[in-house]
Amino acid sequence: MVAYLFLICNRLFDLGLKCGIYYQIFNNEDWRNMSDMTKCPELFPYKPINGILPVVYENISDALDALLEISKSMESPYLREIKPCVVLALKWRFDYLSKTGESPFALKQDVNYWINFLRTSARLSEQNWFHKEAPYAGTDPWERTRKAFNYMWPRNTNNGQHFISSKIATLRVEQIVSMLPGGSDWLSGKTILDAGCGPGRYVSALLGRGPKKVIGIDSGKDIMAENSKRFADHSNVGLVIGSADQLSFSDNSFDFVVSAGVLHHLSAPIEESIREHSRVLSPGGHFFIFIVGSGGLELKLWEFMRNFLYDIPVEEMFNRFNGKIHPLRLQGLLDHGYGEYQHTAREDCERWLSKCFSSVRRVPGIP
Repeated sequence: MVAYLFLICNRLFDLGLKCGIYYQIFNNEDWRNMSDMTKCPELFPYKPINGILPVVYENISDALDALLEISKSMESPYLREIKPCVVLALKWRFDYLSKTGESPFALKQDVNYWINFLRTSARLSEQNWFHKEAPYAGTDPWERTRKAFNYMWPRNTNNGQHFISSKIATLRVEQIVSMLPGGSDWLSGKTILDAGCGPGRYVSALLGRGPKKVIGIDSGKDIMAENSKRFADHSNVGLVIGSADQLSFSDNSFDFVVSAGVLHHLSAPIEESIREHSRVLSPGGHFFIFIVGSGGLELKLWEFMRNFLYDIPVEEMFNRFNGKIHPLRLQGLLDHGYGEYQHTAREDCERWLSKCFSSVRRVPGIP
C-alpha cells in the first residue's frame, strides 16, 4: 500500500525553529482483515509474511510495466477508447481487495488479463482490424497535474459532494487540535493559512474553531472561483490565487499553516517547500503537513495509471464516467490518474523537517 506522512510543526520563540512534527507512515506494516467495507479504516497497509511480499510485489510491478510497454507499441484511437476502462477496472479491483482485507496482490490476475488482451489486439492490428497511430508527444507532468486538479475539483465537489468530501478534513482537524497545546481552544483567534486549499475542505473544518482569519491559497483559478461563492458569507475567509511553493506572504504571518496533500504534487523539491512554509509561520505557531511516502503497491498502481493515460485528456476521462459513477469515486480516479507525485522516504522527510522544526510527532490515521 501507499505510505503517507502526517506532520504538525510548532515554531519556538527562542530558537526561531518550527517544531512539533507529527506524522504517520503506512507502508507494508500490518495485515488487516475487514469483512465490512463500511467500517474500513482510512488506509490499509500490508506486511511481509515469511519474506513473500517483496517477491510478489516485484512480480506485479513487472506485470504493470509490461502492460504499459505493450500499450505504447499499439497507440491508436481503438486503444484510447479502451484505456479508461482498463484503469477503472484495475483501480477498483485494487480498492476492493484492500477494503475487504484480501491480498491486493491478487490484482496480478487482472493485470495478466489485460496483458493478454492487448497482445491479442496487437496481433489483430497486423491483420488491419484497426490502425495504429504515431505516439502522442505528451505534456509536462507537473503542468498536467495543475490543470487537471483545477478542472476536476470544482466538478466533483459541487453541491452536496463538498460536504461529504469535507468529512475526512473535519475528522483530521479534530485529531490535530487534540494534539496542540491548549487543545481545541488553541486555534481560537488565530490566523491560519491553508496552502494549496483546493475546494476549501480544511478551510471549512477550521472555521468551526473560531479563528480570526483563514487564508486559502491555490493556483487553480476555477477552484478559487468556486471557493469565492462557497465562502462568500464568511468575512474572516481570504482567498488568494498563487502557488504553494512560493507563498506570497511576509515572514511570520500565520499562527497555523496547513499543507494537506499538496507538496507531493509540486515540481519544487519538498525540502525547499518545507522551508518556504516555515518562513511564513510565526514564532509559537504550528504546521500540519500531509504527504505521501515511498514504496508500496498502491503508489506503483497510481504511477501506472498516470503513464497509461498520458494521451487521454482529463476532460475526456471525466466525460466518460461523469454521471455513471459517484462523483467522489470519479475524483479519486482522476486524482490518482492525473496527479503527479514526489515520493518521500520517512527518513528524508524527518531530516528536512528537523532543519526547521525542533520536534517531530506522529499523527495517527483516522480510524
